Amino acid sequence: MKSGVPKLPEMKLTLTLFLILLACRALEGARYEDPNHRLSLEYDDSLWEPVEVSDSRTLVTLQRKIADDKYHARFSVVVDDLKKFDKKGQNLRQAYLSHAVDFLKKQRFQNVTVTDRGQGFSIIANQRDFGLTFRQVIMFQKNQAFLVTAAARTAKFKEYEKELQPLFDSLSF
Repeated sequence: MKSGVPKLPEMKLTLTLFLILLACRALEGARYEDPNHRLSLEYDDSLWEPVEVSDSRTLVTLQRKIADDKYHARFSVVVDDLKKFDKKGQNLRQAYLSHAVDFLKKQRFQNVTVTDRGQGFSIIANQRDFGLTFRQVIMFQKNQAFLVTAAARTAKFKEYEKELQPLFDSLSF
């Protein structure tokens, strides 16, 4: 008569497989940290890779490893000094939001939708010339604005949201 309790070799094999699966899952994740801005971001390095950017305001740029129609979806964090937007009598947050929206419109973005999120703003916009959709979240901390931007081909944007949202969610200051 067989007992329902697994034998020791079966338990060791099960435990070993479980530990291997955990180790493999850990390899799929990476973390970016910027100690100067006390910023951290987690990403799946099986899908995303860091990209060198020469703009000193850009803290990090990730691109999707696989391109769609010769374009790699991107995720970036840029920091801006709010002091340069200080106009007498104008709210700094509103002044910066106006600057960000005007910049997008000058780049021929259309269907610009802005949502006030309390601590910042969320912007969704389409760039028809290149077939791109941008989701930009602007967060304010002390005298700085952080622009967190996700960009992908418009045809793929909804599909990639499940990859992009964890990037936004993991971002911490």
